[in-house]
Amino acid sequence: MMLDNTRIPTNPFAPNACEGKVAVVTGASSGIGRATVEQLTATGWTVYALARRTERLRTLEAETGAHPITCDVTDESAVNAAAKQIITEHLQLDALVNIAGGAIGLDRVADGDPDDYLAMYRLNVLGILHTVRAFAPALRAHGQGSILNLTSTAAEKRL
Repeated sequence: MMLDNTRIPTNPFAPNACEGKVAVVTGASSGIGRATVEQLTATGWTVYALARRTERLRTLEAETGAHPITCDVTDESAVNAAAKQIITEHLQLDALVNIAGGAIGLDRVADGDPDDYLAMYRLNVLGILHTVRAFAPALRAHGQGSILNLTSTAAEKRL
């Protein structure tokens, strides 16, 4: 009896396993965002790396071949401009990976500064809203696509 190897999925982490796929990663200049870009490019993805820090994006580009776009996800017009650029260059988009986020201010909620909470809301909630609204049409047009939203640990703050 022969095994039917056509049912065994390919290793998505093998080099070039995902060649031809296009992803957008926010928060790409450091931490989990940077590691995500490194992993995706290593497996053949074309990656657009979005972040605020241009110098770090240039380093990331040199090390991984990712396409850097300086973009603050709290700025809806900047996100829309980035989406327009990416969609013009690649008619297909396979994944949006929202990593941009953070905890601003370390006080307990009862002692927190309202400005810190507004800044966190803009980054962790509205930033995701802006990117999903900007890139969802391209993901839908392709007929398939994935969105991964990674939340901030700020949601775990004690009262």
